[in-house]
This record gives sequence, structure tokens and C-alpha cells, in this order.
Amino acid sequence: MMFFSNQAPLPPRPGNLLASGGAFTPGAGQFDKHWNTVELATNAISEIGGEVRIDLKSAAVFPWHAQISHAAMVIAGQQYTLCYDARAAGPRFITAYMDSNLDEWRNISGGQHRAHLTTTRQRFSHTFTVAQTDLFARVAFDLAQSPLDVQLDNIGLYEGSTCGVP
Repeated sequence: MMFFSNQAPLPPRPGNLLASGGAFTPGAGQFDKHWNTVELATNAISEIGGEVRIDLKSAAVFPWHAQISHAAMVIAGQQYTLCYDARAAGPRFITAYMDSNLDEWRNISGGQHRAHLTTTRQRFSHTFTVAQTDLFARVAFDLAQSPLDVQLDNIGLYEGSTCGVP
């Protein structure tokens, strides 16, 4: 039987905490089973050349109508850094954050972190401390703020204040 004890602190976890490794396999046509999508404002979300491409059909009132997300366990009082590469078909922004997943979707990363994209690939990072342990939290990217397509790659969640290698 497995159980989680809140009595003793967990040792620091090295490396990327996302089970998928944060990369997208070239030629797979889709990305890892660990990723979830919402595709209400998209034509498709797929893997192209090792990146995930979000092909938007329109902007939406609710930015989460185009979304990718990935589960990750987080520990109370621990600092985390969410890192990723992104670019777009033109100037626009996206938001990245962590939430409690499923029924509540309560933000646990101190708000939604905005990234201003251009046509050039850029590296982004957002550092935050989580207030409570959540075994079923998720990293999420909301993408329907604009109809301009987005590409993401090298997504990683790391304990501490720096990015590692996804």
C-alpha cells in the first residue's frame, strides 16, 4: 500500500518534474499522453518538428478555450520555476500557471504569468512558491487570447529558482 505522509519533508526532487520530460517527440504527430488539451478555439493542437503547435481558429472570451496542461505534484512551501520556449505567428501574449486541477482549478502559482511572444523563439521562466501540497496539481497554458498560432517546446517544472534541462 502506498501513502503520503505529511510528517516528514520530502527530499528535493532533481530535474524536470513533468513526467513527459517537457519535450515533444519529432514525427509523433501528437504529443505525450501526459498532456491534456482543450481545443474549443483551435483547428488543431499537434506536434510538428519536436514542438507543440497550437493552430488557432479564433480568439475566445475564455483564454482556456485553447489550452494544454500537464499534471505535477507540488509540495507546500516549496519554490518552483516553470520554464519553456515559445514563439507565435506575430506579437501576442499567452498565460502560464499552476492550478489545483479538476473540480476547483484554483490557482496555486500566485496568478497567471503572462509571456509576450514574437516570431522569434524566446525562453520564459516564472518562479513561485506553492502554499499547500497538491498531489494532482497541473501546469497549464492558456492560449486563446489571440487568433495567432503558438509554438511551445522544452517545457519544464523545477524545484528552486532556476531552469534545468527538460
